[in-house]
Amino acid sequence: MCVHGNMTPKVTKTECVFTVTRRQTSPNRMCVQCNMKPKVTKQNVFTVKSHQTEHGNTTPKVTKQNVFTKKGRSEKMWYLLITVIALCHGFPYNEHHEFSCKENIEHAEVGPQGSKSPYVLSTDKRNTHGLLVTIHSLSDLPFTWFTIKSSSKSNLHNHSYFTFVDDSGAQHQHCKGGTAEYKRTLRWTTQDEIKEDIIFTASVWYNSTSYWSDITTVFQAKAVLPPNPFCGRVLGCLSNCSAKDCDYIVSWLQQDNETVTYKIQTKVTPGTIINSYAAIGLSTNQSMPGSSVIMCLNTNGKMSAELGYTTGHKYSKISDTKGMLQYVSGETNGNIFQCEIKRNIVSTDDMIFDLRKKWYLLFAHGNVSNGIPVHHDFRTASNTTVEFLGPFEVRDFIKPDPWCGKTKGCFMNCTETECDYIISWTHDSQTITYEIQTRVKTGTSVNSWAAIGLSTDQEMDGSSIMMCMSDFGLMRTELGFTTGHTYSKIDDLKYSLTFLNGSTDGNIFRCRMKRDIPSTDDKIFDLRDNWYLLFAHGTLSKGFPQHHEFKTTTMRPMNFLAPLSGKHLTSKQYDTDMIPPDPECGKTKGCLTNCTNTDCQYIVSWTHDHQTVTFEIQTKVVPGTIMNSYAAIGLSSNQSMAGSSIMMCLVNNGGKMTAEYGYTTGHKYAKLDDIQHTPVLINGSTGGNIFRCTIQRDINLSTDKIFSLRNEWFLLFAQGNVTKGIPQHHTNRTASNSMIDFLVNFKMASYEPRNEENVLFTSMNDESNPVEPDQVFRELMADSVCSTSKNCFTNCKGTGCSYLVTWLPDGGDIVFNITAKVESGTGNLAWIGIGFSPDGKMVSSSFMMCLNINGHFKGEYGTSPQQYADYTPLKNISLPIIESSVEGDILHCSVRRSITSHNNKVFDLTKPWYLLIAHGPILNRRGRELKADYHTFRNQSDKRVTFLTVQKNRKVPVKINPDSECGLSKSCFHDCNATDCNYLVSWTSDLNDITFNITARVTEGKAYESWVALGFSPDGAMPKSSFIMCKNGNGTFYGQYGYSSQYTEFIGIDNVTLQISDSSVNGDIVQCTIKRPLLSDSDKIFNLTVEWHILFAYGEVTLYPTGEPMANFHDFKIGSTYLTDFQKISNIPTTIAPSTDTTAANSPDKITPDPECGKTKGCFPICSGSSCSSLVTWQKNGDYILFEIAQEISLNTDNRWIAVGFSGNQQMADTSVIMCQHKNGNVSFDLGYNNGYSFQSLAENISSKMISNASLTVSGKIMRCSLCRTMSSTDNKVFDLNNEWFILMANGPINAGIPGHHEVDPISTSSKENFINITTVTTAGPTTSPESTSPSTQVTTNSPDKIKPDPECGKTKGCFPICSGSSCSSLVTWQKNGDYILFEIAEEISLTTENRWIAIGFSGDQGMVMCPSLLKGFLQDNFNLNDLKYGHKLHLQCR
Repeated sequence: MCVHGNMTPKVTKTECVFTVTRRQTSPNRMCVQCNMKPKVTKQNVFTVKSHQTEHGNTTPKVTKQNVFTKKGRSEKMWYLLITVIALCHGFPYNEHHEFSCKENIEHAEVGPQGSKSPYVLSTDKRNTHGLLVTIHSLSDLPFTWFTIKSSSKSNLHNHSYFTFVDDSGAQHQHCKGGTAEYKRTLRWTTQDEIKEDIIFTASVWYNSTSYWSDITTVFQAKAVLPPNPFCGRVLGCLSNCSAKDCDYIVSWLQQDNETVTYKIQTKVTPGTIINSYAAIGLSTNQSMPGSSVIMCLNTNGKMSAELGYTTGHKYSKISDTKGMLQYVSGETNGNIFQCEIKRNIVSTDDMIFDLRKKWYLLFAHGNVSNGIPVHHDFRTASNTTVEFLGPFEVRDFIKPDPWCGKTKGCFMNCTETECDYIISWTHDSQTITYEIQTRVKTGTSVNSWAAIGLSTDQEMDGSSIMMCMSDFGLMRTELGFTTGHTYSKIDDLKYSLTFLNGSTDGNIFRCRMKRDIPSTDDKIFDLRDNWYLLFAHGTLSKGFPQHHEFKTTTMRPMNFLAPLSGKHLTSKQYDTDMIPPDPECGKTKGCLTNCTNTDCQYIVSWTHDHQTVTFEIQTKVVPGTIMNSYAAIGLSSNQSMAGSSIMMCLVNNGGKMTAEYGYTTGHKYAKLDDIQHTPVLINGSTGGNIFRCTIQRDINLSTDKIFSLRNEWFLLFAQGNVTKGIPQHHTNRTASNSMIDFLVNFKMASYEPRNEENVLFTSMNDESNPVEPDQVFRELMADSVCSTSKNCFTNCKGTGCSYLVTWLPDGGDIVFNITAKVESGTGNLAWIGIGFSPDGKMVSSSFMMCLNINGHFKGEYGTSPQQYADYTPLKNISLPIIESSVEGDILHCSVRRSITSHNNKVFDLTKPWYLLIAHGPILNRRGRELKADYHTFRNQSDKRVTFLTVQKNRKVPVKINPDSECGLSKSCFHDCNATDCNYLVSWTSDLNDITFNITARVTEGKAYESWVALGFSPDGAMPKSSFIMCKNGNGTFYGQYGYSSQYTEFIGIDNVTLQISDSSVNGDIVQCTIKRPLLSDSDKIFNLTVEWHILFAYGEVTLYPTGEPMANFHDFKIGSTYLTDFQKISNIPTTIAPSTDTTAANSPDKITPDPECGKTKGCFPICSGSSCSSLVTWQKNGDYILFEIAQEISLNTDNRWIAVGFSGNQQMADTSVIMCQHKNGNVSFDLGYNNGYSFQSLAENISSKMISNASLTVSGKIMRCSLCRTMSSTDNKVFDLNNEWFILMANGPINAGIPGHHEVDPISTSSKENFINITTVTTAGPTTSPESTSPSTQVTTNSPDKIKPDPECGKTKGCFPICSGSSCSSLVTWQKNGDYILFEIAEEISLTTENRWIAIGFSGDQGMVMCPSLLKGFLQDNFNLNDLKYGHKLHLQCR
């Protein structure tokens, strides 16, 4: 729709020639051209309406109306009614730009500006059928043309149009004259009443080549300002809110050391928002005079902010704010005004109050006239002075008390996170202390009361009262008594109520008071007796309590001196005559229930024999009505009461209970008077508020109004009152979610608490009559497949069995084996099937079916889109059957299907689903296709099943591949071998952000309800650490910052968003990619420009009813040994066993053998048992070799070097050296060369090019160095590591900054080492061996001239080896052999072996006193002289 504006006043008559054009590419965009010629003083109003041609094209239709005005001024208007949207084109009068319609559209295709638009839209409601929409310029940039459209979710506003409010200077396309504009207001009119949100979108042109598009605003039909969940947690707030809507919210937060950010959100008077203001004031006394003001103004749609001051009730703007105020943002939506500003904290100006002090906070809003704020429409003030800086105590928030039921008795109304009230009590031998915490009406807490009453009957009349009052902030307590609804204070000073402390923060009233336990006053009840607990609160007037605004009571009398049971009461929990959950529900009974873990609102259960079904009803009724009440169950075909068959139990005056059949026509109930058909009332009772009734009826009884129980029905349940023997309209009604078969296996028809144990076996059949297993089941279960190799869903327990489903992932497929016992005699015409369901119901589930038609098996996929009877096979996809069989009534079928699926009716099995099992007959009708008939049996798993996780003794067939870029292009923290990882954390960073990728194998079967997290710790421990966490709530991932103040307490930070850019689940492997800034202003979110220890952990989550996950305690945790620099590339492998201790197993002041030696790493260890004196490991990492060097230093570690050398002959001379130096607390890393025995450091640029990711740590006597050295080298003094070399290791002092001669002789490998291919290494250290082995006269397979590691070390032999790679310099082994110990000793002798001895000794203190008898006595007879001399080797075999 396009509209043109007023004509020039001198024109006496206007005649317009209208040209309507349409571009092929823009079907909803129209242009109107107007040529004007002066004629008479007659007003012409033209309407352009679009209508559909017979071909569906829209063409304009022009009508003409004559309208005369008194002044003779013509008003011209165009209307274009467009389906779906209303669209308007217009531009202000501009003599410099004259565009045709074609040119304007072509200019639109230049492309919009990418910068933030200098123009905005705002809306205001005009009436029920119209709005005002305004285009504003926010800067000095005018506009020359615009387009605007409206849209809504429905099609109610198809016939809507725009008109100009003030059409002076406004033209359609191709009109001359006028100037560019900064604001234009349009009327938007619709034929239908505005009851939904309307979206307006505009494109605005500055000139022919510069425009901005997608400028949007939304008019909310019902303006809602939702409460801010961070109020009282992270933000300070002054607000007036209900549960879902607020009149206003003023919030504040100190984000840095310089400023406080304020956000004002308020509803203003309808129709005024385009010229309105909202302001906060800082006051010493809750009044406006003398207040410092921060104001946001909307002046003709343009938002701004200013500082001001009030003198009396007059407001004055402060012109020179000295940079104290920064306007951040603002917007209007309907009648909701929002503005955000920042104000400096420190101020020395008397009119701009300093925010380091506390002030009363005032809030007001009103109108703006000619740019000046006028008297407010609304004003309020805080009840107390406000602290604007730093962390603040929660003032309008009551947290649940964790000590309730443990050290305190409690009566409360709480969710998991907050409470409306808590009344708690503790006692000693003489007194009881009561504490009241309650939320009171906003603005009343400073003049309010809260009271506890003790009553015999839950009524206020005749109650003993303990009252706490705040009289203008002055708190006091008193005892009282109620007569009827009148309260009276008790002035007897013999008994007192001691006030302990109290407060009125915001709208929270708190009070603690103490009272003596015994009393003989008939109005001050003795606390040794049991009483109903009443609680109420209200307001004070002139110091006197007024009628309560809230009241509640416990459901049973309370014993205030009773031992605590670990439970507490809530006002919403009936605690008198509780209905405990029935443990037989779903086992021996069918049930329809509404239960928590400890109490139920109702239970309807049923059992059956061959002739009857017995129903038992237990329900709570409205207190005081039980003697005239009823409870009824209905059988329905559609969950509706209308047309249902009813069985009812009634109680009339006198407590007599009867049972009857009935039927409902519409919503009217009628009793069936046929005395031949009456349900049998077995028993019934009415104790307290609990109605109980047991009735029985025949299975085969069937009339048109008494439905047969051989069919399935929805089960209805209702209760209500009885008047003069006639049941009235129900007070409570519910229905089962699915149809129920009352004669087969029992199943839960509604909510029942689930067993949280991780059990894949489930049984929901009548276990009191187990089915004798057939031979096929015995064979299937013979190898215990369900416990070792496959996942199972079965009811096989002991000797009872009727179905078994197993599955096993196989590459990209899953193989399912389905076996079930079908109805007797139907095996040759029957089907068995499994389903995958989002909620355990048949509706909206995906199925795989095996149909047996006289021995021919057919597989098919299917779906159940609406109801059970609507099972539909999928015709365009086949389900291959691997094998099948039928033996009597036992059907067996194996099918293979892909794990993933892109068909929305064949569910993707990478996600967890409830697993369904069902079977039934094949429908065989003459002349019709054979198909599956309605099921005769159905069951479902207790919880969702993860199909890619197999049982405990079988490894998951998915791996975490090691990342070859670790240490090269990215940093890593991992536990990986050559082919798989338990976890792998990698990260990369840029100037501002760091991206972490976390991949971990979590607890088996818990991937879809799990969390993984990284922590940043100053000392490697959990306390005082910062975390980033990724939580998987059944396939939906949530990111969260957090910190830990204690081991068991992870505290989430909810006001900062943690961005998850990628996530996935594969079997038990969870992957999550998280991006966060390097820097942080929060002391709970650590800066990653600082070095921290890395923590990694994972665990399980608990899902809230909303589906959002809550992290539980970790299942696994590990930490890095050393600090990590997150801005440098590093590769941190971990082989440390997980520990609940905060210290990693490989302590920094102890060197332990590396379990990856000979697997993923080459090693040169000098170890004994579980400790080493030195250890060198190496590992190929791309084009580098990663060396890790650890050595125990006997002398001072300061000014000390450790080094490895690469030699061709085990000599120090002509050796290539890597040296790590610790000099006066500083570290350096050098490449060097031994020229003879003198070390020469190479040029610094050589070291910097060939060494990377280097670190050196010193802990106690242990020096550790880790670095990467390039593998290849052409420098003759930096040896190429593609070749094999002897490794030498040494350490020594640094004197005057220069490395000195080694103080201990270097040690060398016994053979050259290959740095590319890892060879097997047996680490040092004796280990225990089995008690006995087979006797042997030849126990070594070593070649005569080489000592090799013994593969039996740690298995059948104990060992003491000095080995490197595939060779050893010495080896001692031992094993028990009858009453003897067999020793094998091998030693490489560097000199002649003639006249040489070798020996082992046994010492209590590691002393070296040698036993001479080792070469005499019983040993001398056992020398094998043929083994004595082989070059430089001497072998000794003895017994």
